[in-house]
Parts: sequence; structure tokens; C-alpha cells
Amino acid sequence: GIEQYAILDAGLDTFSTRNRNKNISIFEIDKKISEKNKIRRLTRAKIEFSDNVKMICADLSKVKIPPRFANQDDTANKPN
Repeated sequence: GIEQYAILDAGLDTFSTRNRNKNISIFEIDKKISEKNKIRRLTRAKIEFSDNVKMICADLSKVKIPPRFANQDDTANKPN
């Protein structure tokens, strides 16, 4: 089955808040400003992220994806 799910340029996508399968690691990759906007909106709506969601700040026009995933422990953080 699926173990990891990456959402590139995540924006306001809600998969990570709707997904109920805690066995899937979800990586939301987006620019820092978009990530902050999403967290602010979801917090205001009282919608929480699961522990299996990691947000990675990256400008995909400037950063290659594989190195970011290789360092996921250093760059991924739980939204809060």
C-alpha cells in the first residue's frame, strides 16, 4: 500500500486534514508564506493536522525535491 503522499505546491489543499489513514506519511511542500497562510486559516476554522503530516518549506522553482526529502528529518516540521 501507500506509505508516503507528497502534495507539491500544496496551497490550500485539504487532503492532509481529510485523510483518516494514519499509516500514510503526508508531506506538504510549499513556499513559507503559503504554508503560514494555510495554518492560519485552518487554525481559525479549528481544523487540526494529524501527527503524520509534515510541512516542508520550499520554493519549487529554486529547490530540487529529492534533496529535501533526503533531509526530511531536518527540514520537515509539524504544523503548529
